[in-house]
Amino acid sequence: MFTIGQKVVFGRANGEKTLGTVVAVNAKSTKVRQDEARGSKPVGTVWGVAPSLVRPLDGAAAAPAPAVTAAPAPGWKVGDRASFTAQAGRVVTGTVTRVNTKTVTLEGCDDGSRGYRVPPSMLRAAAGAGPAPAAPRRADDAIMGDIFRAYGDLSPENLSCDGELSRSQVATRRAAVNRRLAALQAEMGRRVSEDEAWRWWSANRRPA
Repeated sequence: MFTIGQKVVFGRANGEKTLGTVVAVNAKSTKVRQDEARGSKPVGTVWGVAPSLVRPLDGAAAAPAPAVTAAPAPGWKVGDRASFTAQAGRVVTGTVTRVNTKTVTLEGCDDGSRGYRVPPSMLRAAAGAGPAPAAPRRADDAIMGDIFRAYGDLSPENLSCDGELSRSQVATRRAAVNRRLAALQAEMGRRVSEDEAWRWWSANRRPA
């Protein structure tokens, strides 16, 4: 069994061998980050490799599995800013919107994605960031109104200004709206789905 952070060499017996670092260990494969050039793949590419094709860098036996001990509580709270290393070595930063036993949900991520569910062990506090200072809590209806508008801003026609913006501009706008939505979810203290926001709007809209 390999351990996260262990230096290894991977590749087929009669093929190219590449220096790497173990970043995850699963039941059927070992995820290894490429630490040197390999064909057209850049340094930092993450590979899923069968354990039989991986060996420790120094040729010694793989490090023994760590003793199983009770893990401390992750300590993450809704509203915290956290980072993790994704595939290809990219560092992704987002806002914690849900904390479960095995995963922490990040939304409003700076890569423009809809979000991630990440094991707590992979997370670290975002550099220079922490929970926003406490502020007087607004009424639920005021927060829900802003959440409903944020979901509306994520519609394709609004993100692209009816097709007038480039793909990079749309990605930038989406990331900004997702950050705003994550902050609103944190203010509400729970995740509000788009369906719930629409139901709230239908129940509270004023007749024309």
